Amino acid sequence: MALQQCPDCGKEVSSEAPSCPHCGRPIAVTPPTEKTNSAPQPKKGSSCSPGCLLALVIAIVLFIISLGSDDLSKPTGVTAPQQTRTTGKHTSGQAQFQRFKAAFNELNRSVKAQTGSTFFTSCRYAGDGIVNITATDIWLSAPREDRESNAQTIYEMWRAAEGTGLPVFVNFYDQRGNKIMTR
Repeated sequence: MALQQCPDCGKEVSSEAPSCPHCGRPIAVTPPTEKTNSAPQPKKGSSCSPGCLLALVIAIVLFIISLGSDDLSKPTGVTAPQQTRTTGKHTSGQAQFQRFKAAFNELNRSVKAQTGSTFFTSCRYAGDGIVNITATDIWLSAPREDRESNAQTIYEMWRAAEGTGLPVFVNFYDQRGNKIMTR
């Protein structure tokens, strides 16, 4: 019996255990292999996971959003972002959310085209700078690092689209309505 590291929580787990006793993540049973002193061989082909592809697509979408937000940053008298900083209230609304949602939907289409999977099923504006996103079980079963990276990138997309400079939040829910995380 060998010990291996859980990909989610990083704690040691028996190689014979069906799941991590600490966090519950299913563990792939790996057959024992002979240890050699040779250096590990690099993997051939693409080693980019679906999460890596998602992060790349999100970065491209963020870039496109930033190109389209130039008009919002040009002062013309008293602009909404200046009023927001003075009053401390979000003035973002459907226009900013629709811009975010268009980028979010494009992201979902790109991920599905590249991986054949959909990571998120819905995106709703809750008001006061808050967006609620429903994730699929496929995304929830991805490695923790990939989920964290994806969540941070989506948060950055919303912050760029919202554009007031005030705090914004993205809540992630599973398909049963349980809150998974907030960014």
